[in-house]
Amino acid sequence: MVHVAMSNLASRFLVIFLPFVNIRRDMVHAAFQPPSVSTGSASTYTVCTQNAKTCHHYWGVRYDRYMALGMSLQEEVAASKESKTTTKVYFDIGLDEKNIGRLVFDLKSSERLLPTHTKNLIKLATGEMRSIDPRLGYVKCAFKHSPQFVEGFSQYRWAHVLDGRGRNAVGNPTERIQADPDNLRSCTHSIYGGVYYGLEYSDDDDDDGDDVVYADGAAYGVVLTVPLVGAYRGSTGFSIVRVGESPQEWKERLLLNSAVLGYLVSGIDVLHHMARQTDAPPTILASGKL
Repeated sequence: MVHVAMSNLASRFLVIFLPFVNIRRDMVHAAFQPPSVSTGSASTYTVCTQNAKTCHHYWGVRYDRYMALGMSLQEEVAASKESKTTTKVYFDIGLDEKNIGRLVFDLKSSERLLPTHTKNLIKLATGEMRSIDPRLGYVKCAFKHSPQFVEGFSQYRWAHVLDGRGRNAVGNPTERIQADPDNLRSCTHSIYGGVYYGLEYSDDDDDDGDDVVYADGAAYGVVLTVPLVGAYRGSTGFSIVRVGESPQEWKERLLLNSAVLGYLVSGIDVLHHMARQTDAPPTILASGKL
């Protein structure tokens, strides 16, 4: 008796709901039909199924929305890829006026973390303000050259410092650049002995991200820094710091009181040439933005 009752119930269910199942099937079929191009409207195509006559316009609109969503997603992905394209600056290095090669630094997300300092560096590299003042640029500026900056001497500090001409390309040329306190708080990194700012230097590839310079991602862990504390803070100077190649007791301590704005992506041989020669101070023959 129970079996007969269940069979009758199932039969009634099919009689009642089967037409709706067919309608839903036809509606789904209609949703994926291509739009007609003869009427000039992407939402006016006809569904030749009797059960779905009243629904064809609805599904036509939904089709258009799916197409529009797909296009917007493609545009969003393209914009995302474009937003990840970072600014690079280059410096052509000379010894006794002879070009020995190019250093290229990726500034990564520094334009967001420390926008004023980064903008100043870029403008001085491009020399775009030299028509106003010929001192607003790095061309013909020399790196410091003494036992502290020549590899092989006991005083070597694993960095190469360029002071510039003391004229900033952002704000008043003769005034120091002041860092935004909120920006500094968002990119402060504590290490043994104090703090540094800007991009974070890390030996852990799990920390790699937009605001992190992973040691193996840079050429031998070489970074570009600007001073934020001391006599040269907010000035035109910058340093090329060999964090990855330095002895264990130095490493990130070389970054104290400075801001990391970029990392070396090509030119390690040029940097080694600069560091190991005693003939003359390295100079910048040309610089710019890539």
